Amino acid sequence: MNMVREGKESDTDFLARLIAEGFAESNEKFRIIDDLLDNIDGRLTKLEVATDEIHGRLRSVEKMQGETLGRLDSIERKQEGALISLDETVTQHEFETLVVRVDALEAAAL
Repeated sequence: MNMVREGKESDTDFLARLIAEGFAESNEKFRIIDDLLDNIDGRLTKLEVATDEIHGRLRSVEKMQGETLGRLDSIERKQEGALISLDETVTQHEFETLVVRVDALEAAAL
């Protein structure tokens, strides 16, 4: 800001020029601040988009995880059913036959 009178500048003109220069400096500073805020706003927008993408991917992973857990539960139920079925197919007679064979093998080993 030029605080020196120019030529035969009247007091009013001098004051008006100082005010205009002061506003010009303030306007320039506000323009710089506006530019910085616009830059920040743009970055925040990009961050929001990236965050939304991450949330979408997480939802997808959670859905796949739920499907996987469902499949694992199904496999576990099938395995339990197979074990129950095996238990039912081994008759008491087959069990006794196995006990006799184990006894025979133990006797032979002694």
